[in-house]
Amino acid sequence: MIVLGNASIHTSKTFLARIRYWQERGLFIFFLPAYSLEFNVAETMWHILKTKWVRSEDYLDKDTLFYTAD
Repeated sequence: MIVLGNASIHTSKTFLARIRYWQERGLFIFFLPAYSLEFNVAETMWHILKTKWVRSEDYLDKDTLFYTAD
């Protein structure tokens, strides 16, 4: 069993066409309801990081963001 969000790659025609193939082999795909951040630990942590731990003025680019978050 795999639980996925509703990212565009997970809802593409190509991906959706493969679901039956995977189910026939015992793999079941479930989608989270829209806007269910409470079920997605990574999104919850990212929200806390952005709103409580790191100020926007603490980083100027990707490298300084990674350094600050670390």
